[in-house]
Amino acid sequence: MMVACIGCGNEFETEEVVLFRFSFPADRYCMFCHSAREAQETQRKLDRLFERAGLPPEYRDCRLDSFERRSGTGDALALARRWSVEFRQGRRPRRGLLFHGPTGSGKTHLAAAILREAIYMREVPCLFLNVPSWLQRLRDLRAYAGGEELEWTFPRGFEIVVIDDLGTERGDGWTHDRLYSLINDRETRARLTIATTNLELGELESRLGKATFSRLSKLCQPVRLDPPSDYRQKQSAA
Repeated sequence: MMVACIGCGNEFETEEVVLFRFSFPADRYCMFCHSAREAQETQRKLDRLFERAGLPPEYRDCRLDSFERRSGTGDALALARRWSVEFRQGRRPRRGLLFHGPTGSGKTHLAAAILREAIYMREVPCLFLNVPSWLQRLRDLRAYAGGEELEWTFPRGFEIVVIDDLGTERGDGWTHDRLYSLINDRETRARLTIATTNLELGELESRLGKATFSRLSKLCQPVRLDPPSDYRQKQSAA
């Protein structure tokens, strides 16, 4: 039977469905409008995944092709691209990445860009954790519970987790336990993890402790960035 598409108004042919002596068209959208609706639903799903990832506003638009390549960052950018391509093509990288270098070298930009590509190209759930902010949320929950130790749970069900600003947290025993549990859980479950830190690797090991750093080293390949200047200061002066 011929019907008018309720999307574009053009006529198209579809099967006739008869129910209780009444006839109905099998579809009310033409093939073009049906495909457009499917594309819109996919986009909405991806946008929901991206919102759930929790990227801070300043990193939501980070892309690998918008990364400002400078002296001391080329190798890190190339490795980030290879890692992302491997993941997007359905192959699982053997390890995650640990971007380390001075403040303003572009570590978080690369991590956020990889996360964005994983969500929009592979449709997988991912999570961005800024370590100081995450720990503060846990402290607030602990205070709300009257100081009682809750049954702490850590990010699970995410294909990739970014652990940002590792090593800037307050180094008390409670903090060490939380970070050990987080990294140990990712390592035990063999889940892809990307981390960033302003510290040198030796400093990070001292800050985290040998047990935590050992697990992080198994999870992530170190990637050094060492540009001649802080890109944030360069942008603010422009």
